[in-house]
Amino acid sequence: MKIFLNPGHSPNGNPDPGALDVYYGQRECDVAAGIAANCAFVLESLGYDKVQILQSNNLRGEAPGQPNVTARANSWDADIFVSIHANACSEHTARGCETYYCTGSDWGFLIAQYVQAELYRSVNNVAPSFPNRGVKPASNLAVLRWTRMPAILVETAFIDEENDALLLQDYQGVFGYGIANGLHRFLTDYKRPEDDVLANHIIEDQGCDTFFPPLYY
Repeated sequence: MKIFLNPGHSPNGNPDPGALDVYYGQRECDVAAGIAANCAFVLESLGYDKVQILQSNNLRGEAPGQPNVTARANSWDADIFVSIHANACSEHTARGCETYYCTGSDWGFLIAQYVQAELYRSVNNVAPSFPNRGVKPASNLAVLRWTRMPAILVETAFIDEENDALLLQDYQGVFGYGIANGLHRFLTDYKRPEDDVLANHIIEDQGCDTFFPPLYY
């Protein structure tokens, strides 16, 4: 089972650091990289030995000075793609985590539910007021549209809101654990043990764009 992790924006912030934290001086690129590293560590400790991390500002060939993220995931023949970000809002007051999947992707929708549930649960354990913003479809995100495998994009918390920014500074391991545990719970339920691929389950249409709690509750 190949799991491809894509921390958002440019490595070392050049040329794109992503959103900025005015409270503690964090950059989204660094936060995303830290969470992805923690996620990979947990996945590997759970026995997933094919985990690749790639951070790049070149999502589908538009910035050829850096590696092409979606092309790399596709050529590696990844089974699951996870892009990891920190959110931002112009009012600087929004909080919480949310997970996106490509509109029309049943597998993406299901994986997003598992990851969102475990991510929220993990962060809520250390911050009970942390909001759950749910699972949402998106049709305009390059990493979801241009990947050939089930893909999700996780907005872990709002880097420009003081409470969330502090969580992103102090609890990157918690965020990484939540994402990894969500993937693990999904794969425990849906991976065929005999050949290490996703089972051909029938996934019922939930009839809504945002669904929580996930199917396995």
